Amino acid sequence: MQKLYSISLFLICIAFFSCRELVTDQFPHYDQKPVVNAVIVANDTMLVHLSYASSIGIEPLAVIENAIVEISDSSGYAEVLDYRGDGIYKSQTTAVAGATYYITVKVDGFETVTAQCTVPNAEQIVDIVHVDIAGVNDEGATYPSVSVTFTNNPTETQYFEIVLRLLEYDSERHAELINVTDPIIMNEGINLAMFSNSMCVDSVHTVTLNYTTNHFNMSTMELFPLIVEFRTIDLSYYQYCRQLYLYQLGRYPEAFSGNVSPTGLYSNVKNGLGIFGAYSAVVADTIFPTHDIR
Repeated sequence: MQKLYSISLFLICIAFFSCRELVTDQFPHYDQKPVVNAVIVANDTMLVHLSYASSIGIEPLAVIENAIVEISDSSGYAEVLDYRGDGIYKSQTTAVAGATYYITVKVDGFETVTAQCTVPNAEQIVDIVHVDIAGVNDEGATYPSVSVTFTNNPTETQYFEIVLRLLEYDSERHAELINVTDPIIMNEGINLAMFSNSMCVDSVHTVTLNYTTNHFNMSTMELFPLIVEFRTIDLSYYQYCRQLYLYQLGRYPEAFSGNVSPTGLYSNVKNGLGIFGAYSAVVADTIFPTHDIR
């Protein structure tokens, strides 16, 4: 249930940003467009969030409640998704790694919206090494790191994401990267643990991530149990997440640094906006750092 909630919340979050068209401060009229937001996850049921795009300044966002949403694949599978409220449509069938899925969305008054994606086959975690004190920041406080060794196919282009899930008291949140030193992440040019295998020349590779919990006890960072999720992602998901990061960087430069112009969001949806992407994930056992405060 928590996993379903997390995916639903993720879809609603990306829907919030993708439903906003970059406009001037006068907020001119902007014609509505259907927005499809779906990230297909191998071995999970498929969730699709539908809404209408609108100009910044129009609240609240309008979800689409009366659409016909069909997902199919090349094997002959086809299913009309059930509406579950809040703009979310859900399948009865779980997604299969390696399959290509096609989505068709019919909304009254609009052209039929279509998109497709292929769920990547999952690469595997080989080893994980957690270092409780990996370095010291500019304020003199320690920070930890985690090194993830994973399988890789150097003969084809692949895309990966590493999610560090902190189990903080009774809640879960994602850890924030700091002091990026790994050449793979540095080569990507943004502060996300999302990368291609363009620099991974062997069948096994290691990426090291320095992170923060944003909790300190004097000069020592307080640590929490940690779950490492390693995702093999498709190109559309990779491109969308990168541009979403840059979009937020441009809209809210005060939260980062310098003056950055907003950038448009990637979309692979025909006759609409949004993202129809996919990933496969493997999850490691929970890591309990030495000075876990719980």
